[in-house]
Amino acid sequence: MAKKLFVSIGVSQPQDLRPLPGAISAAKRMADWARAQDYRTVIITDDGGAPVSIARLREDVTAAIDEILENDSISRIVWFFAGHGCLIPPEQRFWLLSEWRSDPSESINVNRLKRVLRYYGIDQISMIADACAEIHNNFKEVTGHQVLKQPDEADREPEYDQFFASAAGEKAFMVKGENGTDNFCIFSEIVLAALTGQDVGAFDDPNDRPLKVTSQSLAAHIKGALPLAASTHSVKMEPSLLPAFYTDRLYAQFDGRGSRPPPAVDDIFPVGPPELDFSQRMTRIEAPSDSDFMSEDAEGFAVEPSIWRLSDEVEARIDEAERERNDIIDHFVEDIGARVRTIGAGDAPESNVFIQGSEISDIIRSTSKERLAGARELQLPGTETEILVVNGHGCGYYLPVFPKLKSVLLLYENGNSSVYMTPNARLVDLNAVEILGRLEAGLLSSADSASMAAVVREGKHSDPVRGCIAAYLYDAIGDVRNIRRVASYYAHNSQPVPLDVALLCDEQIYTGEHGELLVDIPEIEASKPRTRDEAKRGFTHNAMAAAPRVPVAGNVPWMAAGWSRLADAPLSETLESWREQTTAVRGHLRDSPFTAVDPSGVALLTGVLRRRSGMVRA
Repeated sequence: MAKKLFVSIGVSQPQDLRPLPGAISAAKRMADWARAQDYRTVIITDDGGAPVSIARLREDVTAAIDEILENDSISRIVWFFAGHGCLIPPEQRFWLLSEWRSDPSESINVNRLKRVLRYYGIDQISMIADACAEIHNNFKEVTGHQVLKQPDEADREPEYDQFFASAAGEKAFMVKGENGTDNFCIFSEIVLAALTGQDVGAFDDPNDRPLKVTSQSLAAHIKGALPLAASTHSVKMEPSLLPAFYTDRLYAQFDGRGSRPPPAVDDIFPVGPPELDFSQRMTRIEAPSDSDFMSEDAEGFAVEPSIWRLSDEVEARIDEAERERNDIIDHFVEDIGARVRTIGAGDAPESNVFIQGSEISDIIRSTSKERLAGARELQLPGTETEILVVNGHGCGYYLPVFPKLKSVLLLYENGNSSVYMTPNARLVDLNAVEILGRLEAGLLSSADSASMAAVVREGKHSDPVRGCIAAYLYDAIGDVRNIRRVASYYAHNSQPVPLDVALLCDEQIYTGEHGELLVDIPEIEASKPRTRDEAKRGFTHNAMAAAPRVPVAGNVPWMAAGWSRLADAPLSETLESWREQTTAVRGHLRDSPFTAVDPSGVALLTGVLRRRSGMVRA
């Protein structure tokens, strides 16, 4: 019989970050719940002073997995983490361990962990994290680790649930206990209230027996309860939720037909604020007459629970947060749109590089020592694949150059940048502006990754930057097949694959006879569309033929998130020196979605580009 495994991690004292004693309590109580639900449970915290490390996690979790696989299979694995976290846009999440500052690999690279779990034959993977998703320059060197070794087994497509306390760029909060009570983490209390049966709003049908908490009802519970609970402590929290279990949606059941009764409220909220009454945040509406609670509509697509309606108060809070998000996006979209409309005003047909924004002090070519200081429109030869633009403050901005397209670099007053490509610099692509606006605002999220990626990648052949963004969104939900589809479509369209997409394909990158970067894309089987957006777009689920020896565009990652992937991507032996050279650059990356370095990193990045270009020319 298949077994379930629960891994509970609490890091309360990471290097150089504020202590979070509530993380230990959260990890312990989540582990207690898991044991009561018959999970094989592993708990790892820094309680007692022992640091939480990758080596310790690997040893304990691997032992538990091996113990189960000796006689059974694993039907579900749940990873719970309480502690500090960070995010590199678009959606590269990291959970920081005890010694994350002194060793950039001492954090959990969440996307990489999801990927490696695909090789363990697990049916369902659930990630629950009470951690921030902060975007900050302090975390630029974090590379993270996948924790587990990759077994020599075929990968499979598991079902995936995600319950994160924080959307991209947002924070999670711990509340300090008073009068000798323990500290507690707000998100963990909300989740525990649902999983232990304390909140009627978490049941998919309170009239059904046994009472059930499912993937979808848990997400609905968190969506409504978390903003309200956070507001009682004068903070704002916005979760990132992706409930996608469909074969076995059950997390807990109570009260009747042999199920466990809910524990006493005092056991769940030992320090919880008594003024919170979550039962008032939802009201009952009529359930579908033909089923106890369906997670899919008539056409087979996932839907949110319809049996409950959020209270007017909570709906108003959620609407307000949505308006704030849209206002932020609109601000960036308006600004970027105005900038884009100035591009190509003096466009000569032969120009293929356009730069808009702050003062330019230098333009460094990878294939020549010729300087192009101050130019805004350039005509570069077909052999030129990238340049480095230096602004008036000495910061360097990487700009890839793609065959038959025009590359545009937008430089902002805050030091950030955006990159896009277009067949015609005079045309304003409103979709590209919208995507860049969301990215610059930090509001591209894995909560809607499948649908968003399907839309984003539509223009990937005329703007390969979209292909990169789509690949990172797919990576956030562990969808390697669609990353490979993106790469395969480039190959079948006789275009090179952007380096970021190639790095995320989980296939070895190697060099050709002239030193150029190549990657082999395997055959991809057809799959079922998961959303309506995917159903409308056959390219998200069609079968694809294998594509060998596909050229790779770029000698460094186009986006900042790619540098952490480059640290452990499968590379041929001839490229290990290149990997080592890029390591020195990571510490100089700026807090920007696209690759940019501070003044002290310009020479290092220039050296990497020119060494790789020299290898290709040779």
